[in-house]
Amino acid sequence: MERYPGVVGISIWDASSNRFEYFDPATGLSRRTQGGEGYFLITGDRRHQINAFDAGGKPLVRRLEVLNEHEFTYSRVVPRNMVDGNPNVTIRVVHTPYVGPFSIHFSERESTSTR
Repeated sequence: MERYPGVVGISIWDASSNRFEYFDPATGLSRRTQGGEGYFLITGDRRHQINAFDAGGKPLVRRLEVLNEHEFTYSRVVPRNMVDGNPNVTIRVVHTPYVGPFSIHFSERESTSTR
């Protein structure tokens, strides 16, 4: 976990809107202000999962391995230890329903005419 802090965390997803939000696993605080929210998409062939972040930037594309009611697992290529310039490695990330000390809910967002 300490070598890949940008990958490990708590997330929430709303199936009706395809919105997601990330939370810090140590504090339970939202990562929204650090760009940790947006849209969660699955490609039609169910081979890839894509996060499109509200803050902009390049969408995050990951190879989908498992997607069911009990588990969401993907793999992605990152620099070893998340250090730019290191050789790339493939990491496998397993999401399961959260059971822990924090009450995780979407952050309140200001409604705007663009959303």
